[in-house]
Amino acid sequence: PADDDQLSFDKSLRSIVVYSWETFDPISRGLVKLLGFLYGIVPNYGICIILLTFIIKTLMHPLTRKALVSGHQMQKLQPHLKTIKEKHGSDPRTQQEEMMKMWREHGVSPFGSCLPMFVQIPVFIALYGAFARDFSLRQAPFISSWINDLSQPDQLFALPFVVPFLGWTHFNLLPVLYLVLQIIQMSMTPPSADPQMRQQQQMMKIMPIFFMWFFYIMPSGLVLYFTISAAYTLAEHW
Repeated sequence: PADDDQLSFDKSLRSIVVYSWETFDPISRGLVKLLGFLYGIVPNYGICIILLTFIIKTLMHPLTRKALVSGHQMQKLQPHLKTIKEKHGSDPRTQQEEMMKMWREHGVSPFGSCLPMFVQIPVFIALYGAFARDFSLRQAPFISSWINDLSQPDQLFALPFVVPFLGWTHFNLLPVLYLVLQIIQMSMTPPSADPQMRQQQQMMKIMPIFFMWFFYIMPSGLVLYFTISAAYTLAEHW
């Protein structure tokens, strides 16, 4: 595979290939190097992306597990939160203090379940840059009868019509698999007893549909990463 060193006559010219924003570009380059290393062991970039996913998700597992446990503990504390709100409804400051005290006593944080999402944002941006601009992934196949180019959408087969308003002409399997995995994962989350939290859960159900629409035109290598990542997270959640 061609890499930055081979594509430039001088190593100082490697900087002309920009994978992502300046902040995330080093992460993109590191991921490209890791993919190249894995390719030297398993000469199939699709399999290398799956291995890369397992490496990243395994490294993040302690953080993800903590977030999932925190989320389930928050669900169990909902009746107590409701009692505090009813007792101190006219005193928001005391209400907040009592809620913070209860969270500290049980060792949970209302933002704990969001932490893995924020950590993954730099990885997402870096991966998009790597999969969209890495020369090695151009026309790199995964499964010849399905994905012939990991830098393009997977396009399993052509549709007999154009999807109205979206302009889709092919059926892309990976975004649909991602949607299904996200729906299964959401079904494993117990409904909240708090009406406000329950409303937020209902709103969150829209997010997988949004991501499927977003991923539909993304490079299949990127969507493969997030689909395998969703399957891994589903196993973690179970």
